Amino acid sequence: CNDCYAYPTMIGNLAFLLSPEQMGVWCMPVPTYLYPDSTDERVILNVINSLYFTMHLASKMEGLTNTQKELLAEGIAYYKSIARDKTKAVPVYPKGLLSFDDETPVFGLKTDDKLFLSVYNLSPQGRMVECDLSKYNLSNCELTYPKKANNAYSLEGGVFRCELQGKTARGFEFRIRKEKKSKPIKVEEVNTYIESN
Repeated sequence: CNDCYAYPTMIGNLAFLLSPEQMGVWCMPVPTYLYPDSTDERVILNVINSLYFTMHLASKMEGLTNTQKELLAEGIAYYKSIARDKTKAVPVYPKGLLSFDDETPVFGLKTDDKLFLSVYNLSPQGRMVECDLSKYNLSNCELTYPKKANNAYSLEGGVFRCELQGKTARGFEFRIRKEKKSKPIKVEEVNTYIESN
């Protein structure tokens, strides 16, 4: 399939069956002389499609603009930086398994202390993407790719919201709060424990 806009649904659902290192995903940020819609946003979407899997890079890179080459380089650097996390991650589907009818698919990977999320708007119009992440017990949210994007996003009351223009995607990283494990209390410490809690 050469349609990068069909990839999110296919690869997202395949992550339910295969580990990231078993899934090779094409990253094809093709230049504008081949596809007139090869905008910076198409480059970003192609990178995000392959971020959580094994990236297979293919394109006529010489046709990319300098900005597009920088976006691609940034994406590859981030891809490499999360490689170790992917080896111990499981897939997550905050909105459920993905459907071709959903123009704002969301999926990602979760480790013990991090949640990585790909957030898409496949519609040609701008959209507010919203999903409930409260079950993951998150402490903060960071736009990780592309870093310089100026999208409005928030994590309030466990609900994540992100405003995206049409035909694009963004990568986010969240920290997961660690549950405090209680240690056994000795009989002689009971009064002290009660007073301090």
